[in-house]
Amino acid sequence: MPRTDPAWKHCVEEDPDDKEKRGNLRCNYCKDIFRGGVARMKEHLAGTRKGARPCNDAPQEVVQFFVKYLQSKKSGKEQKKANLEFAKNEGLSKGLAGFEQPSYHEMRTWILKEEIDRTQIMLEDKKKTWSKTGCSIMVDGWTDDKSKNLTNFLVDNPSGTFFLKSCAISGEKRTTDDLVKLFMEVIKEVGEHNVVQVITDNDVSYKAACLKLKDIEGFQHIFWTPCAARCLDLMLEDISQTRLHKQVLKKAKAITTFIYGYAWTLNLMRKYTDGKELLRPAVTRFASSYLTLQRIGMNERALRNMFLSREFQDSDYYVKNRKGKRVTRIVTEDRWFWKAIAHIMKITLPIVKVLRIVDSDDKPVMGFLYDHMRKAKEEIASNVNNESKAYTQIWEIIDNRWDSQMHHCLHAAGYFLNPHFHYEDDSIKDRKLKVGFLECLEKMVPNMEERCNIMVQLDAYENAVGLFGRPIAIGTRKRLHPAYWWNTFGDETKELKNFAMRILNLTCSASGCERNWSTFSMVHTKKRNRLEQERLNALVFVMYNLKLKERDTRRKSMGDPLCLDNIDSDDEWIVEKEDPVFPPSSLEDSWLDLTFNVDDINIAPFGVSPRSTQKRKRDSSSKKMQVDKGKRKQGDSENENVDDEKIGEEDESIKYMDDSNEDELSTSDEHNIDEHII
Repeated sequence: MPRTDPAWKHCVEEDPDDKEKRGNLRCNYCKDIFRGGVARMKEHLAGTRKGARPCNDAPQEVVQFFVKYLQSKKSGKEQKKANLEFAKNEGLSKGLAGFEQPSYHEMRTWILKEEIDRTQIMLEDKKKTWSKTGCSIMVDGWTDDKSKNLTNFLVDNPSGTFFLKSCAISGEKRTTDDLVKLFMEVIKEVGEHNVVQVITDNDVSYKAACLKLKDIEGFQHIFWTPCAARCLDLMLEDISQTRLHKQVLKKAKAITTFIYGYAWTLNLMRKYTDGKELLRPAVTRFASSYLTLQRIGMNERALRNMFLSREFQDSDYYVKNRKGKRVTRIVTEDRWFWKAIAHIMKITLPIVKVLRIVDSDDKPVMGFLYDHMRKAKEEIASNVNNESKAYTQIWEIIDNRWDSQMHHCLHAAGYFLNPHFHYEDDSIKDRKLKVGFLECLEKMVPNMEERCNIMVQLDAYENAVGLFGRPIAIGTRKRLHPAYWWNTFGDETKELKNFAMRILNLTCSASGCERNWSTFSMVHTKKRNRLEQERLNALVFVMYNLKLKERDTRRKSMGDPLCLDNIDSDDEWIVEKEDPVFPPSSLEDSWLDLTFNVDDINIAPFGVSPRSTQKRKRDSSSKKMQVDKGKRKQGDSENENVDDEKIGEEDESIKYMDDSNEDELSTSDEHNIDEHII
């Protein structure tokens, strides 16, 4: 083949017949010999000093020609770098003309290495703020498809959340002492003086390991804090186990599983609700349950019209489907169901609001949690007209979770140091708050001289002396975030200022770990589990942090502090396990419609039932009589399922309404509701 590269005009191959000298090129000007082909010869002639010394005898026009030639011809690696940068900025979904996908080898070598370096630079920028504001280490566990236990460590402060590392812990190594060593290693990596708290869920082993740190020198100042979002979800779970809530939620699940179990019923529902969905996904299981219940209550009339419509009553989904008949009976005849929904929303929405706030990660809420919980209890009582019999049991559930798990001295100290409340709330003088402040002071500030200085400076804060008493400081107590307020007006009390900022900049929730499990499920597949551990960890490190960065960017652009990513599609409120049935546009709605007024729900009887409904009542009564006599017929059960337009097989874990009286509110239940629903 003819040699077309321009370098061949300025060099010759030394001896193509000699195997040892084959590939050696001799420059026509300086007579130097080089191995490496024409690529190195071009560098030699251009004088770039990249892999070859420059040619001192080449004419100037030859040197200039090859300098321009090399500048116009980027290397394949550099060109691919440019393509990848363009793809990141513009988005691969738009399509790139002439874009060449990187090879498998390139992705696992230099491209992965460059992404690691880029992520490390991002980490270094965040590290600069850790010493000033303090930081929280968030810990959470995950189990892959091969039952391999992984523990994730993330670092959080006002600059954002950063994924630090993931460690595989086998069942044999998951002892308290091993976890203590692992936690110490992670804390040292972040910096002992930077870490204020370690947040975990209610896992006993994690809690025990964190509590052991207080006995180890150099780690006594670090707190263990339970995840507030998890505690609030457990609070909602406890409430859901009360008799009234349990029955109503069970009926609501029967409605959603039936409607979302068939494409035809789903489309019919959307027709009557003007495209509105019943499912309201949230970041925790029981928040989703109550938000979905809220949606059902808001669409009561639409659902009644749907199930009483001739279109539905003539369809096989009613005529031949036993579940369809049961759900129709709940929606159209059970007036106590709708009345109970209105009552339940008055009880639970204040708690869901607090869950939304602590889970938002938009701004640190350590200084607000104490007040939010107090106001939630007051709102619950107000919603039921301050009738003690209607809220006493709920208050007991809240207090039990708060006292046993959720309450922490950091919450009390944050409330005490929050200027939003300090100068107006008389409860700030409560002994528990002062004790919480002193506990934090003794633990976080080991030096006695510095503690005494903080206590002396506390008088200026409590009495609004100096900068704290200036009109601008007074006017911005409720308009600035507490940490920013301290940073602005606390210069005259530097020790107290630094102490306050390290508390008020803390997060209360570790749910940032849980939102990105899809990253792990994407990386830890059966194929990728064969990767060597080092490369697997690097891949997770890059992908997790890119996901967190994307989440923070999306929040800032949308202005909504809550992210609805990674909602499990196999929720117990829905049948489908594959594609989510709610459209993406529904996720753009606010997570909680705070303008919803539970009193607006129509709880009045729907009116006179049509003949078809009356006939069903008689049929239902006759069937019950036959059951009592032991003469139950096997009729509808044989034709229970409708095959046409059904989206997949039904999930056996879904609990539909059965024929027992447990699903129906008896007369005594109705009186019980009347006693508690205001």
